[in-house]
Amino acid sequence: MDSNSDRGFVFCFGFAFNNVQFSDHLLRIEITNGGEITNGDSVQDRKRRRRDVNTSAVGGENEKECNPPAPRVTDLHISSPILAAQSPFFYKLFSNGMIESEQNHVTLRIEASEEAAVMELLKFMYTNSLSSVTDVPALFRVLMAADKFEVASCMQYCTRSFPPEELTALPLVGIMTLLMSNDLMITSEDIVYEVVLKWAKANYSVLEERQGILNHLAPYIRFPYMTCPRLKKILTSDDFEPSVAHKLVFEALFFKAETSLAHRAAIKADSLGRRFIERSYTCRPIKTVEFEVPHRQCIVYLDLTRTECNALYPSNRIFSQKFHLGGKEFLLSPCCNKDQQNRFHHFGLFLWSQEKGSSVSVTVNYEFSSRWKPTQEFAISRKGKYKFTGVQSIGFRDVLGAPWATFIGEDSPYFINDLLHLRAQLSIRL
Repeated sequence: MDSNSDRGFVFCFGFAFNNVQFSDHLLRIEITNGGEITNGDSVQDRKRRRRDVNTSAVGGENEKECNPPAPRVTDLHISSPILAAQSPFFYKLFSNGMIESEQNHVTLRIEASEEAAVMELLKFMYTNSLSSVTDVPALFRVLMAADKFEVASCMQYCTRSFPPEELTALPLVGIMTLLMSNDLMITSEDIVYEVVLKWAKANYSVLEERQGILNHLAPYIRFPYMTCPRLKKILTSDDFEPSVAHKLVFEALFFKAETSLAHRAAIKADSLGRRFIERSYTCRPIKTVEFEVPHRQCIVYLDLTRTECNALYPSNRIFSQKFHLGGKEFLLSPCCNKDQQNRFHHFGLFLWSQEKGSSVSVTVNYEFSSRWKPTQEFAISRKGKYKFTGVQSIGFRDVLGAPWATFIGEDSPYFINDLLHLRAQLSIRL
């Protein structure tokens, strides 16, 4: 059975946090009782603005209005390359000419209620850890700060750390913040929907109120990326009013059926909501077509970008979302591995059975194929037959019959508009 346990490299620059020897700027954090987080502006600029306002003010009352209480200030020594690498917010702050050459400081203004979360976020950007954040409310506040400062890695860390049973205690704004994120580290949108449904049932016991709040949250749920079985379940549930449920499900199914990338892009552009934008799922979304006659059959479509395929080299793998056939759970796993002679790298594809502790066996006929240029039609690459009895995998280390360089090259016949189209046809014949 083929497997992969590569976790990647985790950096840690904790030694450099607030250390003048490893810093090139001073971050001045102004802590107020109101106002929004703002871009950095120089102290000189703010003094100049206050001086201009005071000059134009007439009378003591106006002067009092123009001179609010001074904010509390905390200074931190920071490394602009570390912060810029972690956050587009800080990258733009340091690269758009907002800091003049003679300046070595930037200023952020935050509310007092955000202070602890922002400090934890800054530490995370150095250490890739939130070791001192131990409860869900504090973790949620860090998540909100990470969203404001565009620190995707921290958002992913927070969502991985949320105990699902404690999410029901989050306020509405907390659930909305989670749903608005494209960087949730979650296996599939089905899980996102189950969390939202559990939250709604815990906080809104009256059906009409629950349907109303789910209608409010619907634009932030990515229905087009939910599995077909879960979408069908929505149609027979009371989660939404029937007319709303039909609209959401049919819209999602139409998006799934549309194979043209240009058309999909047009749908995304015309949509005011986020539901057509794909999250950073840990398992790749698939499209499935199921048949019961003349025999049980499932056709699975899996699309991978050239970037995703490049990330597989030299020995990585990814997994698709789960699908079902013959009462068992399956998934597809594209990978990069060497041939049995350990000489050349190839693109591989495996079929995994995920049924744990089951004594039921099923014999599956399978065919793997991909679209090729110039016809852009699916051509069968490999096929076989296998009896699954538990957690097992079967597949091919070189499913396309080509070395890695040929597969991934710019003139590769396997990528159409930088997209690899894979198809797996599975059937059970008694």
